[in-house]
Amino acid sequence: MTAFWFAAIFLIQSQLPDQVQPGAVTGRLLSVNGTPAAGIRIAAVPVVEGEEKTGATALLGISQTDADGRYRLEGIPPGRYYIFAGLIDLPSYYPNATALDRAKAIVVDAGSTVSGIDFSMARPAGLTVSGRLAIPSTMRLAENATLTVSLAPQTRGAATGLLQSKVGPDGSFEFLRVSPGDYRLSSNLGGSTPLNLKVVDADLTDTVIPVVDCNSGVLVSGRLVGTSPSLPRSISLAGSGAGCGATTQVEADGSFTFSKVPEGAYQLQLTPAPFGWSATRLTVEKSDVTGMEIQLPAMLQVKGRAFVEDGSPFPKTSRGGLMPIRAIRVNGGESGTSVQDDGTFELLLPKGSYRLSVPGIPANYYVKSMSSGFADLETSSLVVGDTPPAEIRLTLGLVRRPQSGVRLSGHLSLAAAGALLNAESVRLVSTASRNAGVRESAVASDGSFEFSEVPPGIYNLETFPDNPSALYGIVVGNSDVTGIEFSLPVLVKVNGGIEWADSQGVAVPPARPNVSVQFTRKEGNRMLAWGALAHSGAFQFYLPEGDYRFSVSDVPSEFNLGSVTSGDDNVLESGLRVRSDAEAPSLRVTLREKE
Repeated sequence: MTAFWFAAIFLIQSQLPDQVQPGAVTGRLLSVNGTPAAGIRIAAVPVVEGEEKTGATALLGISQTDADGRYRLEGIPPGRYYIFAGLIDLPSYYPNATALDRAKAIVVDAGSTVSGIDFSMARPAGLTVSGRLAIPSTMRLAENATLTVSLAPQTRGAATGLLQSKVGPDGSFEFLRVSPGDYRLSSNLGGSTPLNLKVVDADLTDTVIPVVDCNSGVLVSGRLVGTSPSLPRSISLAGSGAGCGATTQVEADGSFTFSKVPEGAYQLQLTPAPFGWSATRLTVEKSDVTGMEIQLPAMLQVKGRAFVEDGSPFPKTSRGGLMPIRAIRVNGGESGTSVQDDGTFELLLPKGSYRLSVPGIPANYYVKSMSSGFADLETSSLVVGDTPPAEIRLTLGLVRRPQSGVRLSGHLSLAAAGALLNAESVRLVSTASRNAGVRESAVASDGSFEFSEVPPGIYNLETFPDNPSALYGIVVGNSDVTGIEFSLPVLVKVNGGIEWADSQGVAVPPARPNVSVQFTRKEGNRMLAWGALAHSGAFQFYLPEGDYRFSVSDVPSEFNLGSVTSGDDNVLESGLRVRSDAEAPSLRVTLREKE
């Protein structure tokens, strides 16, 4: 907006004849209580003749009052003007008006100074937001603890930046000269619930931030029911709007006990989480919660059989191991097994939809077909319901190798540090045909790799196990391609959580368990994207170092994206900087119900 105002000044002045001299306006500005109004923006607004007075379209001679409230506006072209002071959203006009239709115009003559334009502001230069932390009497604060409350703008380009206020002995806080807009009010005191505030045109002087004593409450106990390949070691209460949480051990018989759980809505999380587990919601009130039974996901036996189209024995991987089968659940998580020597395999899967893949196929084979009953698993998902699906049938075809080709070789550099497994092999993937164009080369101890008899085409280099990074667009012609350097970046683990809140900022049960989250960044002329479903209110990414933009989609129509923060950073405004030498980011995404 400032750029527009200065552009308007330049345009008006540039059209003046050379012989016309601009004028000036001086005066003194007082606050609403009669004291000098220091540091207030003040300007002249041209009178638009013959049109309805609806608001300022340009500000000329923009200046600021000194410590005694005095001001001087210079470079004002001759004409009639209103004198404006304060914020665009909270204007005051000479002599004491809040709107143009009640303001008084002054006349500025060429080369003259209009003095004595003294007036008092009709409204404050900003609004006050004050209130208190509702600290329970049972809560014991640490000695010399410094409590603060933060007021963070939730709109891009807000006039007010992040504000902080120290909390007084009685829990009180106050913010002065706040511009109108949407804000997130939060405290560094554990157990406090953040609030969403809308500042319009009046002070908010009785704002109460609820605080829960996270170390006081009722008994919560129960046990895990069912079987799992690995019994969870611990169970946690998370997702409280006040930030309260607790973790306790799961006993050998599946029982668990929490003591002193405050009132609130929680999510029960298991560690390690069994495959197919979805966080269970729990509401704690004033009475003990005992005898709960938490059902573990039921695992179904899914059988399959693998063949080679010419009837030959099913192959091993390039390293001589059994061929792996991966089942990736659409809503998160995966399971795997291996094809046995007799071609059979078996997966243990909970209910859900899965995408199946066969990584590590030797270069002279490709997946010709994969089905379960009438379902083509190359183009659709394997659906596991209350009963196991039809047997999976996997057939590998033989790649008809070219009679001639060229050699492609290079060197793989592993990241010095990172959160994912190091690569075991390099895969050469044709951009024209994924199945027929996949080849694999083991990575030698010095990082070198080589492919022979590679036909002309365009290829991508990937790794196994999968890494989010790849080397794209390798052009192969009639000559050997050597000296390729494929460096894997350091990957940083980024965690995040989705919070659902009503229009007042109070936590509510999720309207929909899953939304889509995505990170994007530009690399040269390409836009790279990493996306996933935020399953059960949480998501996790492994991202190369860099600067990213964050977005959320599939949000239910009755909700808006309220805010995305990482610590005190507004991710929607500033983006997210991912660095391996800094603390791993943890994102807090708030979806707010529409009013």
